[in-house]
Amino acid sequence: MFRYAKLSGLSKFTEFGLKTLNKMAKGGIFDQIGGGFHRYSTDAKWLVPHFEKMLYDNALISINFVEAYQITKDPFYLEVLKKTLDFVSREMTSPEGGFYSAYDADSEGEEGKFYVWSKNEIKNILGDNSDLFCLYYDVTDGGNWEGKNILCNNINISTVAFNFGLSENQTREILYECSQKLLSERSKRIAPGLDDKILTSWNSLMISAFAKGYGVTRDENYLKRAKDGSAFIEKNLLVDGKLLRSHKNGISKIDGYLEDYAYFANALLDLF
Repeated sequence: MFRYAKLSGLSKFTEFGLKTLNKMAKGGIFDQIGGGFHRYSTDAKWLVPHFEKMLYDNALISINFVEAYQITKDPFYLEVLKKTLDFVSREMTSPEGGFYSAYDADSEGEEGKFYVWSKNEIKNILGDNSDLFCLYYDVTDGGNWEGKNILCNNINISTVAFNFGLSENQTREILYECSQKLLSERSKRIAPGLDDKILTSWNSLMISAFAKGYGVTRDENYLKRAKDGSAFIEKNLLVDGKLLRSHKNGISKIDGYLEDYAYFANALLDLF
């Protein structure tokens, strides 16, 4: 859509693309405090996701947000991009630099348990700032999903700031501090299962995302992730000029498919 808008001169196609990204980023399909996108939405509002997180989704969506930022220069898109890349960097990257495939939807046998909150939990953790946080992220006593709250955002930060007699920057700072507290608390929960196989094609998409992310943020960590990911493939999945597809527990296997070659070649171009 972004490219067609540019080629055709019809700005409505840019607007279609941006509207979709806005709705996704403000909905429950985006992990509002931890970053990263869940696999798909089960409703028309992007509110209730299937809570699985896939590497390839987060790679491809990150590239969309890079381009949305390049088109608009709106810091909102940059913030979502950074939260997503930081999530992959923090939770989906192996010590050797490869990227894991996916997180399950379930933990302790319940879908979404790791990600949802009751209002009381949030009040106990955030204290005086809980009302501001709950207004911004649509947290209610009754919840918006099976009695719990999936964090989402349906209100402008300017409205929240006005309600609490604060500046927008002060409000942003409070929301950031609250998010960090909740993220820290959430990390003590039993996490969903991790699929730790490392696939050449999906890793290549993620290398492209980190390279392009570095292009707009100049964050050296992102460039390092892209370089380390590429080095991992060259060391573990490239044998005599031929790619292998999958790596797990120190073993690489299966001859590479066309997508492995295509995405890796593309990743190297993006990194170059």
